[in-house]
Amino acid sequence: MRPFFLLCFALPGLLHAQQACSRGACYPPVGDLLVGRTRFLRASSTCGLTKPETYCTQYGEWQMKCCKCDSRPSSLRKVPASRH
Repeated sequence: MRPFFLLCFALPGLLHAQQACSRGACYPPVGDLLVGRTRFLRASSTCGLTKPETYCTQYGEWQMKCCKCDSRPSSLRKVPASRH
């Protein structure tokens, strides 16, 4: 009976959530992502220190805005980029 309940009620909700995420930004509750990963943590307030990088921020419920940043000295850049 329990597997039938899951198929009938939980699966449609899960499928709807997956479709909604495919249209844009989706941040489901993920818990504490740092548990067991502290040795991999690296934080910097500057992106693009060694090469141009893309960063994205969420705005609204389903939209993302992505930009490139390049914090290298201008003499090392091939194409002008914004600094952040």
